[in-house]
Amino acid sequence: MSELYISDTNITPFADTVRVGNLSGLRVLQMRRFPSHDEEESFGQVGMDPLMGAVVESEEGLLVLEKLDFSSTRAGEETALFGTALMSKKLSRLSDIDLGEFGLTNVSLGGLEDAVRGGGLVGVSSLNLSWNENVEREAWGGFMRAVAQSEIGMPKLKFLSPKVTKANLVGGPVSVALSSGKVPSLKKMDVHTFSFDRAGVGDLGEAVRVGAFPAHLPGISFELSDPPINLDRLFRAIGESERGLPSCVPMLDLSGGRFSEQALASLAASVGRVSGGKLSHLSCLVLSRCEIDDARLGRLAEVFAAHECRELETVYLKDNLTSPAGVSVFLETIAQSERGMPKLKRLHFLAPRPEDHLHGGPLAIALTSRKFPSLETFKIGSYDLLPRGLSYRGCHSS
Repeated sequence: MSELYISDTNITPFADTVRVGNLSGLRVLQMRRFPSHDEEESFGQVGMDPLMGAVVESEEGLLVLEKLDFSSTRAGEETALFGTALMSKKLSRLSDIDLGEFGLTNVSLGGLEDAVRGGGLVGVSSLNLSWNENVEREAWGGFMRAVAQSEIGMPKLKFLSPKVTKANLVGGPVSVALSSGKVPSLKKMDVHTFSFDRAGVGDLGEAVRVGAFPAHLPGISFELSDPPINLDRLFRAIGESERGLPSCVPMLDLSGGRFSEQALASLAASVGRVSGGKLSHLSCLVLSRCEIDDARLGRLAEVFAAHECRELETVYLKDNLTSPAGVSVFLETIAQSERGMPKLKRLHFLAPRPEDHLHGGPLAIALTSRKFPSLETFKIGSYDLLPRGLSYRGCHSS
């Protein structure tokens, strides 16, 4: 027998079979709640603890089990033994765990957290935690920190899905987990945007400093929640890091944040030996409503000029405190830089004073400098330039 479907009604004899070791060849165990079946014909809370208890109590466990599917069962609402079973070393070949819509609670996710710390998930390559909406953000933060703090972590993990959960609200702990080197094989997360709060600024900064993000993880983005929040620590961390922002973070939405002129100057001066600079993978930067004045805008231009922003396509600086004179200095600084901004398509200032207009001279100089060869839209106040006669809707501004 290689596959078996179980319900609450027949869990006792099945658990007894597991306990005495008569299912040593089982590779796939799928226990699901089927909409077309009666409640008693499905697997749920009633069967969960007896099954996991049998695994723990057995002499060998299910040593060749590779896939465990508990999706849509809601069996995780009361269970206390799942994490214990994972740590028991009785599921040593397990590589695929599906807990989508499992009914995880703070307590049952805590069991998984203990399993991660105890090395119970070292062989897992796929972990689906989606649609577990009852777990609070603090518990998700604890789980992500457990990944970072564990001795081994999940070195084989390629797929992690916390989709439709509150995990997207704990961007700080998520960044710490990703940069810890404990999930080096991760290729897909199924969630693309994570928010971070005041505490998360320090977490994200430390993650950038450590820098051991998965090499093949595609783009995820971080956005600021609960502004205004000071971002100086983050900017300094990017500058002080060896590699800068990782390739898996192409977008930062820092709308509503606050930062000093000194922090920007420090970042601009931090080019070092990194090929391409510390922002070479960034494609979209949103700094709307950040109270950026002309002095800060000038420093930001120095950052762009110093670091090779070769992938940067979108910069939104809406609703700040800049003037036409400040924008002119910004453009002139980029125009005089060695590389300019070769892929920049959208540059939006949209100053808060509608009467502000940009004089054509500095703009003409910038455009003819060939340092903005890809620019498609430029906006400031009521002035809207479309150099190629095109409008473009891409990265959404806040």
